Amino acid sequence: MKSLKQAFTNFRLRRLVAFIIDMGIMAVLLTLLYKLFELPNFPVVMAAMAEANSKINTPEWQSLVNSSTAIFNMVFIQSLLIYFGYETVTQILFKGSTIGKLIMGLRIVSQNSNRGVVFHYLFMTVRSFIKIILIYLLQGIPFIISILSIFANYQSKAGYDYIVKTVVVEKLKGKDVEEEKNKLIKRDMIADA
Repeated sequence: MKSLKQAFTNFRLRRLVAFIIDMGIMAVLLTLLYKLFELPNFPVVMAAMAEANSKINTPEWQSLVNSSTAIFNMVFIQSLLIYFGYETVTQILFKGSTIGKLIMGLRIVSQNSNRGVVFHYLFMTVRSFIKIILIYLLQGIPFIISILSIFANYQSKAGYDYIVKTVVVEKLKGKDVEEEKNKLIKRDMIADA
């Protein structure tokens, strides 16, 4: 039972709540974009799937299934691109935090303190891109595995954090940020040894 308590630390729960907040914001954003521009058009997907279901065991059924799948994929990709834009823009505007992370007092930092600001933002963009690729591939199964890895290591790093060498930390002021980054880098070096 002790290991289960360790897995659900305050920090990890705050990171999970930050993700849930960001998904809520995404739901509102997608709804607003649909109302304003009819993109991404989820009702068209539902209508296409309903039509395919109503024509089961008819000659046109396979064609309708293929059509509804193509429409779904288009809407899914549009949604992922909107998520990518949201995450990238907010991380740049809020210096390493999405709105959810900002509310929960978290931010993303690079483990390599020699990276400049431009490279840090580039790596956060790559991190966001890797996340949407993981969501798209196999409809999110690799993304779920990556998220579960947060609960399996002491730094609470997701799979995409390992790829781009970033870590989510508590948002600190001034000198404390550098001290925290140095501690994380040292711990990561010890763990990799």
